[in-house]
Amino acid sequence: MVFCWLLCGVATWPTAHNALVVEESFKRIAAHADLITERFYAKVFDAAPEVRQLFPDDMRVQRNKIIELFAFIVNNLDKPDELKQRLVGLGQRHQTYGVHKVHFFVVRAALLETLRECEEIRLTPAERQEWDHLFCFMAAGMGVNLPSFS
Repeated sequence: MVFCWLLCGVATWPTAHNALVVEESFKRIAAHADLITERFYAKVFDAAPEVRQLFPDDMRVQRNKIIELFAFIVNNLDKPDELKQRLVGLGQRHQTYGVHKVHFFVVRAALLETLRECEEIRLTPAERQEWDHLFCFMAAGMGVNLPSFS
């Protein structure tokens, strides 16, 4: 597989190996999706309580949506046109919700902290780094450029 990570100006993950790391680790994440997404959103709302109002009271549907989004991204890493279309649309919708660049930093930190703390999935530091790259790639596709933590 050839991966084009120049989508929306982001030049990361030039190899199939990087994508394979994400694909394999996502299997463990998906197996514990409810636990992970519950912890993730708790961290987002703790760090940025003002965004809680953007979400429904019952978060089950929203938690499913984020796992479905990650599944779509992971399953389409070799289809840059499909990814670009999905991410651009997602970015446009998030703008209408009132999401700002600072919220992407909050979400990124919550994601990485959740992945680090969740003993059930046991991600290695290298796997977490690939998820950080994936999130930066997704944010860039949505129109938000983030500096690398790694």
